[in-house]
Amino acid sequence: MNRIRFTKAAIDALTIKENQTRSVYYDDKVRGLSIMVSAKTKTFYLLRKHQGKTERILLGRYPDTTIEQARTRASQINSELDSGLNRNEVKRNRRAELTLDDLHKTYMDRHALARNRRPENAISNYRLYLSHWGTRKLSDIKRTEIQAHIAKLAKDKSPATANIALALLRAMFNRAIDWELFNNKNPTANIPKYPEISRDRFLYGDELQRFLIAVSELQSSVMRDFFMMLLATGARKSNVLAMRWKDINLSQAIWRVPDTKNGEPYQVALTSTALNILEARQATEKGEWVFSAPSKSGHLEEPKKAWASLLAKANIENLRIHDLRRTFGSFMAAQGASLQMIGKALGHKSQDATLIYARLNLDPVREAVNAASDAMFKTASK
Repeated sequence: MNRIRFTKAAIDALTIKENQTRSVYYDDKVRGLSIMVSAKTKTFYLLRKHQGKTERILLGRYPDTTIEQARTRASQINSELDSGLNRNEVKRNRRAELTLDDLHKTYMDRHALARNRRPENAISNYRLYLSHWGTRKLSDIKRTEIQAHIAKLAKDKSPATANIALALLRAMFNRAIDWELFNNKNPTANIPKYPEISRDRFLYGDELQRFLIAVSELQSSVMRDFFMMLLATGARKSNVLAMRWKDINLSQAIWRVPDTKNGEPYQVALTSTALNILEARQATEKGEWVFSAPSKSGHLEEPKKAWASLLAKANIENLRIHDLRRTFGSFMAAQGASLQMIGKALGHKSQDATLIYARLNLDPVREAVNAASDAMFKTASK
């Protein structure tokens, strides 16, 4: 080992040994302090064993880094190594740490694609709401900026959207911790969800008449039948889009919906309107899908343009496609159907999803209020 006392004169005189491209010399004053001499440069390093492994930690290039500066830095790093902190290990861990894009890919491969009912949602929600952090290391994504981002989504989009993004990010970090891919605390921990106000919009008054007229005037028979089928069954948009002939029994007037939001199949009792639509379509639709289309899936996809055109023609605002399902349920409530019956017709797994229809049907309430008022004021007039 080439051990010398580092002085300016000694270092200036150092040269490369014969038949070598670089030579290393050690300071006899500070443990591990070395200088590597090459043809054009002289560089200080701390070179020593740590936990059975030789570590080389850059201190600076001579003469920009002085001997005293090199000794000070070497002594500090020696203390860190003696206490268990290894700067090289920190750097290695940092380089190996996943980015959020890496984690999302791993999350999809190891979890969502196999276990989620709709893994495509985890893909689209990540792309829309979280991918701007894609190249960031996981430990760089701080709780404060997550809170700010979720708050912005709640303001600019909706509380529901903010909650979806938060839930996905939380699930990804939880999996990373479970799989020992991330050793820190989940930065989303204890960030509260935003309260969501349940939507109670449905077609009422002359809106329904205007809507039906506008549907009948659509040029596309596929779009006409699709929107009418939604209204006639109260089924979810995704289920009607992917409606298959093999799941329909026209003679029994039953449609078995195999893939639902709650994960359980249910049966739809087909109305006469729905049966008329299906019988007419059966004459031309010979493939797998009731609403076939030249798309990747083979069936009709998101009909955004047709829906916007329909609402404009009907002069209706603030109506979503899902509100047709709510309209169907509200008419069941208006006809006196029980919450249990409405829930069964709509394929609700829990009664909580059906409770909205208890407040949509005001007729029984109005009758009870009128009866109480009549009795009260008749008593008072005697």
